[in-house]
Amino acid sequence: MMYSVLLPWTAAKVLSPMDGAFKTYTSLRCNLTQADLDFLIFVQRNKIDSALCKLPIKKLKTAFISLLCLSCMTISNKGSASNPVLRISDGWVADTIAPALIHYRFAGYDSISQAHQNVDVLEVDLTSPSYDIQLVYEEHGDSLSSVAERNNAAAAINGTYEAEASFIKIGGRLLAQNRLDSTHIRYWKHEGAFLFDDDNKNIDIRFASDSTFLSHPAANILSGAPMLIDNNDPVGLNFTGNVEGMDLNKLDYEDFRRHQGVRHPRTAVALTEHKKLLLITVDGRSTQAAGMSANELTRFLLTYFCPQSALNLDGGGSTTMWIASSEQRVGGVVNHPTDNKKFDHAGQRR
Repeated sequence: MMYSVLLPWTAAKVLSPMDGAFKTYTSLRCNLTQADLDFLIFVQRNKIDSALCKLPIKKLKTAFISLLCLSCMTISNKGSASNPVLRISDGWVADTIAPALIHYRFAGYDSISQAHQNVDVLEVDLTSPSYDIQLVYEEHGDSLSSVAERNNAAAAINGTYEAEASFIKIGGRLLAQNRLDSTHIRYWKHEGAFLFDDDNKNIDIRFASDSTFLSHPAANILSGAPMLIDNNDPVGLNFTGNVEGMDLNKLDYEDFRRHQGVRHPRTAVALTEHKKLLLITVDGRSTQAAGMSANELTRFLLTYFCPQSALNLDGGGSTTMWIASSEQRVGGVVNHPTDNKKFDHAGQRR
């Protein structure tokens, strides 16, 4: 399939049973033509074969959240000086990629989780006319960087869980919906929604039920879990309930208490009250980056960014952030994906 797009791009790939079979990425890009991308948020206007929604999990690859560069004009980042997104700068390095796009990196000891952490955050100014958000579904397995480079993306991150436990709606078309019974151990994986209309209108992160996903008028919806912050309420602090004294590693891997109660690499999306979108990756499974639980990630975001809302997406070996090269910097994967079991930039899932 060939798609003509005017938004940034995102890519996907097959997940292992541990991490899920459905991936999402968020990206930024300039005028592009997309090939082999099955789902696009905001710009997808192509006919989609309904049979794709009936494929078994192992054949479903990935959905992505993306930001696209719509103009080469210089963009003013109104409000950035008076409303800084990063509340505490200690431990952080900030790189302004473009006036409406900032990359923050934290590397070192984190007093919140009391462990060494490596965190990357992309801040996108949604008031800028230069970037649009896009969801993309990739049917054919590939690495995030390959798909991003092939489609001239500006930046990208991975997205959500396996298709049968998720909801994805792009351009008004429902492309995937939860197939699990409410008693299923993985049913919890779609408790929240990142949703928006075309042209970056009515962007929101909120709790959602199966009926909400099916009836909500938003043109684009991506599910995830758990909700970390809901209208300034840090709900992610208590997602696992009271697990004190419990050996979480003895629980089923997909049990929500273990899945979100122990430390893993994490991917999340957040919104601030000043219309900034945050795309977040947390490295893990390394002595240099411990990873975080949902509780720790909630506290970390509250401390440094205080977003109005935040949603956890798929993590583990899927967690990847990619930024395009420019005249000022060498781009590529900027976090430390774990599939090669090394603390470098070469371990992204394929």
